[in-house]
Formats: sequence, structure tokens, C-alpha cells
Amino acid sequence: MHTEGSIIFSNPEIYDNKFRRTESWRWREAVYLLNPNNSESCNSQLLKLLDPIESDDQKYVYPLDIIDLVNRYINDEQSISELAPAISTAHVGLNFSVEGLNRQILNKKLTIGTIEGYLLANLDVTADISTEVNELISETLAYFEADEEKRQKLNEVFLSLGNRIVPHPVNLWVHSGVGKSPNA
Repeated sequence: MHTEGSIIFSNPEIYDNKFRRTESWRWREAVYLLNPNNSESCNSQLLKLLDPIESDDQKYVYPLDIIDLVNRYINDEQSISELAPAISTAHVGLNFSVEGLNRQILNKKLTIGTIEGYLLANLDVTADISTEVNELISETLAYFEADEEKRQKLNEVFLSLGNRIVPHPVNLWVHSGVGKSPNA
């Protein structure tokens, strides 16, 4: 099972020393962290990829076509830089600044790059791409939280990026190494 994040407690001394006056605070802190009443909401960064672009004052939204963005990422990454000025110009007076748009588009572009790294690390390039993508996407928090329409969009994103990876023969060591790098 792959998740977007996890917390691991691996120090057995915290439990062993829970009754020692000088160390019991660690146990109380661990219990506090694990109490669901103290948790924050858990939202998928991957699912935010499908959110529309917001105006600077968050009064208006622009439904950015994520498949178009992925295609630009794959075929002509430089064309992504043309999006913010075009959207801002087309929506004058609605507070869509080029800077605000660029920031949001960059976040989406970084998420697309992260998906590509995830696929590089986990995709079996010798298997059926569609089956592999369906299996990988179904293991994400985004898939669990998404409705059927968003699941389909996420599947399209993963499949487009997977199809970019598969046709290029890659040394398997490099293939898995790139996907697991901290910059992926």
C-alpha cells in the first residue's frame, strides 16, 4: 500500500519509560499525537491537482484543464509559462494576477513531476500499462477520497505520464533510482 505520507513511532524506550517521572512526558506526547480528536484534516495533495485555479481574492475560479496541462508538460513544457499571462489577460478585472496564477500552475506542475517520479519508481514497464496504472492509482489517498469523475481524471493523468515513460527503454537501475530520488 502506498500513501502520500505516514508517521512511524519506532522508539520502544518511550513505552518502556512511560512511568518514569523524567521520561513520562514523551509517552504523554505520543498518546496526544495519536488521539484522533487532536488530528488535523487529511487532504490529498494529489487530489488538489484537479482543483480549479483561484483568483487572488479567491472570489473567482478558472477551471484549468489538467489533461491539457499534462500534455503541455509532456510535449512542450515551455508552453506552460504562457498559461498565466493568457488567463490573466482573458479575465481582466477578476483579480487573476500573473504571479498568483504562476504560483498555482507551478504547484500543479510540481505535482505532475512528483507523479512521474512515483511512476518511475513503481511502474512495471514490462506489464500492461493500463493495468499497472489502475493498480497504482487505486492505492492512493486521492483515489480513496475522489468521486468517480475525479478518479477518471486522475487515471488519465497517470496513464498519460505512464505512456510517456514506457516507450523509452531505460536501464532499470536508473529507472528506479530516478523515481526514488528526493527531487522526484
